[in-house]
Amino acid sequence: MKRILIILTILIANTVAFNAQSITQERTSEELEKEVRQQTEQLASELGLTDKQAKEFERNTIKYSLKIDEVLQKDIPKKNKTFQINVLEEQRIRATRNILTKPQYDLYLKMLSTKDDNK
Repeated sequence: MKRILIILTILIANTVAFNAQSITQERTSEELEKEVRQQTEQLASELGLTDKQAKEFERNTIKYSLKIDEVLQKDIPKKNKTFQINVLEEQRIRATRNILTKPQYDLYLKMLSTKDDNK
């Protein structure tokens, strides 16, 4: 359990760093949705998602990505943005866990951790 919490913390921290970079790069919601669809297609094949899982995963990712973009565009202190983004990322990860099976979720976390290690 501690290992999962450590991995989630690392993922959240890296996501915050990634999203902070996009502050200067404003994306439209259409661009964001297109990007999420491409990522979902790739993940669907790697994780063996069903069509239903892929659609739910895509909806979930778009929902939280748009919320994170809203936070990034707010004129609030960086510390507050980081906190709000961390909360949203935790919610997104919990929602993702509810979409995927246990083996798929474990593989998903491993893939994210490998991706973060390569950065």
